Amino acid sequence: MWYYELANQPAGPVDTETIRQLLSSGSINATTLVWSEGMPNWLPLLQTGLAVIWQSISQNTLQPAVQIPVPYAQPNRTLKSGALKNLFVWWLVLESIAFIYFVINYFVPTGSIKTAISCGFEVPIMVGAVLQFILLFKFWQVVQDGFARTTPAKAIGFIFIPVFSWYWNFVAIFGLSKELNRYSRQHLEGKPTAQVNKSHPLFALFSIIASYLFTGYLFYYMIHAFSLALVNQRNPTVYNNAIKSTTLPMAIISLVSVLIQIILIVDLYRAASSILTSEESH
Repeated sequence: MWYYELANQPAGPVDTETIRQLLSSGSINATTLVWSEGMPNWLPLLQTGLAVIWQSISQNTLQPAVQIPVPYAQPNRTLKSGALKNLFVWWLVLESIAFIYFVINYFVPTGSIKTAISCGFEVPIMVGAVLQFILLFKFWQVVQDGFARTTPAKAIGFIFIPVFSWYWNFVAIFGLSKELNRYSRQHLEGKPTAQVNKSHPLFALFSIIASYLFTGYLFYYMIHAFSLALVNQRNPTVYNNAIKSTTLPMAIISLVSVLIQIILIVDLYRAASSILTSEESH
């Protein structure tokens, strides 16, 4: 079922056949805003699946079909740049805490103090991880103009599917970086008040590949160290050295991973925030 705009008021719901009759009678045309369940925003009819009906009617008329330019209808956003900034600042603070934790954790010797520090940092690190997914969801909301590769819910939800997520991360992160640039290029380039920051898809791609390499390296290193430790359980010196040998690589990789994530999200935020700011200034 479809809703359509008539005299600046929403009308409907109507079925596809009724839309065909309205187009034939001239009551609506290719630029009429329409909406159906599942669409994030109202869009011109020519930018939806109803375009096929419009083209069919145009081809069957006696006069050649007139090419009507379809202006971009800026979404009526509930997400504002100020709210996105507040969410980003909170995430950045929590991610900085995670960075500090990995530094402290390396220098504190194993024992009750180290356990206490780990417990104290656990909550802000987990909250930061949740906020990062929320930020990615919000970034995907920014590019929903009817041409985005996927929806925000799918972009984030599919990340949690085992194994499939290895592929989907390239869509949810690398794809997001490209979508932000596409949106800016398609809708904001050339406008005098638009000052859009471009995202960097190559860095997004690098961050995904680096995270996979880091994970694989850590897994191999830990298996090797613990295997050596188990074989030499009766030799405390060899056992302890084997366990300690994992500390430095884990600390370095953890710090580098957090730093890459911070740079990535900052890059995506700058692009998404500039789009919202430019649209709000029009």
